[in-house]
Amino acid sequence: MGETRRTPKNKKVLNKINAINKSLFDLKNSHIIIGSKFEDCLCLAEWLVTHNANKIIIASKSQKLSVLSERRMFLLHRYHNAHIIQTSAEKIHTLPGARSLIRNASNLGTVTTIFSIALNDAPSLHNLDVASRSLDSLSHFVSLMDKSGEDVSKERFKAGLPILDIQWTDSQKSENIQPILKVMNRLLSSNSASFINISLEDKLIKYTNE
Repeated sequence: MGETRRTPKNKKVLNKINAINKSLFDLKNSHIIIGSKFEDCLCLAEWLVTHNANKIIIASKSQKLSVLSERRMFLLHRYHNAHIIQTSAEKIHTLPGARSLIRNASNLGTVTTIFSIALNDAPSLHNLDVASRSLDSLSHFVSLMDKSGEDVSKERFKAGLPILDIQWTDSQKSENIQPILKVMNRLLSSNSASFINISLEDKLIKYTNE
């Protein structure tokens, strides 16, 4: 009789993770990323693309792309068929501008996710919040590393709207978004808390960095 082959436990875990990654986003939908640094926004865009998203608008305060950033954009388009539009975060300085940004994203596909990364511009984030409230399709409104956005997050929470506010603990801060991206799957889960303080010493982050 032939031997029964068992799938290694770590392979089962990997297959499960891959299945989750593929189902996190839908190719038909679009996503908005706003932030101060284009490089941070691009890191998040790369993470989105690896999780089955390919229609993304990046609105950043820094407009000039480095040679490396241009190369990364090219690779995302070439090998992942990602459609990424770059624009200025100045658009959301006004409410009409924020609504225009959302319309542009809607032209790509149904807008389901909005990310704000260290924007440090409460009035602009407020405009984006107000403009996005007409979106019944919005599943995630995520504020990353932005203390100035706390009021917006609290108002969305009170209104029962999607909100995930992620901050570094006061004792440990980092400008590097990569540790957060490594656990973003878990943070976006439906049973995740709306307000999260995260530390570089958190076991989950330490594990993913090993």
